[in-house]
Parts: sequence; structure tokens; C-alpha cells
Amino acid sequence: MKRVLVANRGEIAVRVVRALDELGLESVALYSAADSSAMHVRMATRAAYAGESAPAGGYLDAKAVVERALEYRADAIHPGYGFLSEDPAFARMCGDAGITFIGPGPRALELVSDKWGMKDIAASAGLPVLEGRGPLRSASEASRAASSLGCPVVLKAVRGGG
Repeated sequence: MKRVLVANRGEIAVRVVRALDELGLESVALYSAADSSAMHVRMATRAAYAGESAPAGGYLDAKAVVERALEYRADAIHPGYGFLSEDPAFARMCGDAGITFIGPGPRALELVSDKWGMKDIAASAGLPVLEGRGPLRSASEASRAASSLGCPVVLKAVRGGG
């Protein structure tokens, strides 16, 4: 591996670029118009323009990210954290293009994308898990579950979305 495209912005991109530099690897910072003078862009070996869209647009267009990696002859893509780092289709797309996805493989990402199913996998492996109810389909179901569990209660989307 010689060159890695960093498909994120802000502090996480700065940390990844620094780590790549310490490893003696070239970095290609992906950036949108809003980030043209951002620290990760200035620190990277090269910079790949992702477009004039809002910052999230250029960073979240999986096809465009892979195209930039190919254009800049990157051997790998580091997705940072967030949407692309959790997307099994993106990890698969990278592999299909001959680019290393720095993160879990597509199958692992598919398994962990279902938080309720992942809880069952963790429990079957002997790991401790918190008591819970779910998936819940309505506010009234959530209210009944909260009453039976007691406080505090945390609600979490089963499949991403915040």
C-alpha cells in the first residue's frame, strides 16, 4: 500500500492524514468547495476535489469517492467514521474496484448494521448485554417498554439513522 484516499473531513481526517504520514504512506484528502482550505487538505500529500455541493454531498457519494480514489491511484480508502464507514455496499464497491477498504468487511458491516440482531450475536458469544425490548414499532410500545424496564431508558434506531 502506497496511497490512501481519506474520505472524511475535520478532525478525523486530520488524525488519519497524520497517521498515514507516520506510516510513510501518501494521503489524498477528499474535499468539497467548503473545505478547500481545511487543515486536512493542507496537510495531505494530495487533495481530490469532490465538488461544490454541501460538504456532506461530496463525502457521501460512494460512487464519486471510489472514482476519485481510482483517479488519484489510491490503493485504499479510509472512510473515517459515519455513513461510508458503516456501509457494506461501499466496502463491497471498494473491493470490486480493487481498492482496499480500511475497515470491517462487507459481511461484518451487514451483521452490525442490525443493532438488535447484533445484540443477539453478542449474547450468544457470551458477552454481557443490557436488558432491552425491541424492536419497537410505535410510541405506545416504547412507553410500555419503558414502564416495564424503569428509568433510565435509551431509545436507539435499530438500523442507523441516529
